[in-house]
Amino acid sequence: MTISERISGWGFKMHEVMSGTHRFEPGEGPEGKLDFIFKVDWGPRRITSFLRKNSSDYLTNEMHG
Repeated sequence: MTISERISGWGFKMHEVMSGTHRFEPGEGPEGKLDFIFKVDWGPRRITSFLRKNSSDYLTNEMHG
């Protein structure tokens, strides 16, 4: 069994949380400093597809949040 066959079902998921404040440029949104929070889960299901250059999943993954 090759390394690729051994790890073909491996992947990873990350839960990411970013928070802070934001100010819009003048005329591009509400004035003032606004709080924000951004929560997402992301990661490739199969690391081999993620790293294979001829794969449709090459260096891409799904993000939900």
